[in-house]
Amino acid sequence: MDAIEAREIFFGRRTDKTIFSKRFVDVTSGQKLRIASHVLAGTEGLQFALVKDEIVLRTTISGHGQAG
Repeated sequence: MDAIEAREIFFGRRTDKTIFSKRFVDVTSGQKLRIASHVLAGTEGLQFALVKDEIVLRTTISGHGQAG
């Protein structure tokens, strides 16, 4: 999957659905886990994250972000 296809899939996701990953085992605790993600719709905004001691900002199109 290339970056353009991944972007189209992400921005094409519906806001009325929650997506769950396949079950996996946490290597530290041995617990069986899943990741849930939900697309939120809203107005354009900024998202930020801390990456290797740097704050990274990006503008989201129509506030289409991901909460997990």
